[in-house]
Amino acid sequence: MGTPVTKEEFITRHSAYFQGIGFDVQYAAFIYYMLDLGYEDVIRYEREDDFVIDRMCDGKIIKEYYQVKHSKDESEKMTSADSDFWKTIDNWVELHNLLKPTEKERFFINGKFIILTNKIVDNRFYTSFENLQNGICKINDIVSEFEEARKSSPSYEPTLTKMLNLGEDKLNQFLLKIKIIRYENFLSSLYEQFLQKYLRPSAADQILNELIGAMWSDKIKSNAPVELSGEQFTNKYRGILEKVSLNENLTLEMEEEPDLDVENENEASVMIEQLKSVEEVAIDSTKDDYWLTYYLGFFFRIKRAIDRFRKQQIITIESEKRLDKSAKSKWLGIFLKNHTEIKKDEANVSCKEKIIAGSKTLHETLESPINVNGYNVDDEFAKGWYLRMSNKLSVVWHYDWFKKYILKK
Repeated sequence: MGTPVTKEEFITRHSAYFQGIGFDVQYAAFIYYMLDLGYEDVIRYEREDDFVIDRMCDGKIIKEYYQVKHSKDESEKMTSADSDFWKTIDNWVELHNLLKPTEKERFFINGKFIILTNKIVDNRFYTSFENLQNGICKINDIVSEFEEARKSSPSYEPTLTKMLNLGEDKLNQFLLKIKIIRYENFLSSLYEQFLQKYLRPSAADQILNELIGAMWSDKIKSNAPVELSGEQFTNKYRGILEKVSLNENLTLEMEEEPDLDVENENEASVMIEQLKSVEEVAIDSTKDDYWLTYYLGFFFRIKRAIDRFRKQQIITIESEKRLDKSAKSKWLGIFLKNHTEIKKDEANVSCKEKIIAGSKTLHETLESPINVNGYNVDDEFAKGWYLRMSNKLSVVWHYDWFKKYILKK
């Protein structure tokens, strides 16, 4: 679909365009959390707050209130007297105060209150909130701190008074739910969120740009507050999001056979020892041995392919973990099937029987496909991946190796 780009390149390519159409940090944050929305969750833009998320949690709704406080000065601090900090808290207290008595009871208990900012947080009051959340101090300590702060009549004194008027119990409920999340660039965060969710580096630049443009255009056209559930989001932008389902091909086709006179065989030493343990290659094998050459070919080709796919961002840290997980699951099922009888009567099992079971495990595993959403993994790539894992002792062939390296982990 396209050439993968880094998050820095994404920002460079699109930030000027987004700013030109009026797209702002608040809406970038809104889309960021939209991508993380559960199917039944609902997000509302510019209603009670900058945006609010109703999350379904164990049959009840948890409301998350978000305020975005962005500064053009990247060195600006959110200090103890920061007006954005106190205006936000004042707004949340007022939301509570305007509710009906029955609604007030659950407002703080079933709520979360999040400030998103690029400011450097240097705020003694927020430090106290964190200490309360971590059990380092108690609510009466913070009440005393508030009362002491009011004596100097700071600009935020009215907000302190409103908070104290909540009473200790409700104030405690409230302060336990306040969180500040600092970001450096929300376009960057948005790009990373997309990659983490959809694992489509080569498509991320085009699809995310298209998605942002469509959502912003819909907002401008509607001229009304936006409200979408996770299900509605998926259905409304299905035409764009379906482009994510085009799988990446993981193959060794581009990798030439390695020159074993140049490659360092020691890099594959554990893989080789494992192959020797099931007599797949001879104990005294050299690079001239056909079987050893065969397996070393896969080892060095997969190594080069992974390096290439990493540079292209087709394989990410997250997707490597998923490939490993799928491969290990396939291997473990095969290993346990082939070694069930050995485990039952281990004391009377011969060395030859263990070798036969291990060899069978090796060959069945190397023929087993690796299935991960977002990728078409061809047979050669899968073989190389399994052999690479054997070199890391993530999979083993021989029963004795299993006991020594897998069971003891």
